[in-house]
Amino acid sequence: MPSSESAESIAEVLQHIRQLVLQWDPSLVICDKDDAELNAIAMVFPKATILLCDFHMKQAWDRWLKTASHGVAKEDQNKVYAQMVFISMAPTVKACELRCKEFEQETFYIGNRNLESMFSHTLTRSTEWHKSEIMCPLDKFWPPTTLSKL
Repeated sequence: MPSSESAESIAEVLQHIRQLVLQWDPSLVICDKDDAELNAIAMVFPKATILLCDFHMKQAWDRWLKTASHGVAKEDQNKVYAQMVFISMAPTVKACELRCKEFEQETFYIGNRNLESMFSHTLTRSTEWHKSEIMCPLDKFWPPTTLSKL
């Protein structure tokens, strides 16, 4: 086990395991959205698609929405969360894009810069978020500096 949870220390452990299991070269890795883990996986398995765990994604949304400094009114938090889940479960890319546009017209969304920013960095990646992809592949927009708006 690494003594610290930096990307380098996690990568070191992954490399050690990889040496022990010579055929271990996953094409798909599922994890939570921990920067150190994501960077380590990208270093050790550059060809792997990284998926964000559905549970951790929803947990992160819930925590984010309940943080008072993000400015989402208490009475809107459940509605915002439900709509984000609705978007993430869209059966097609087209349906996901339509749901995103509808979300962006909601009164709780308009004018909330924090929500606009968070939403533009997560759910608006419609090709990565729709249900047929199972979870959110991060490989197309990780690291965050590669993010772009619709």
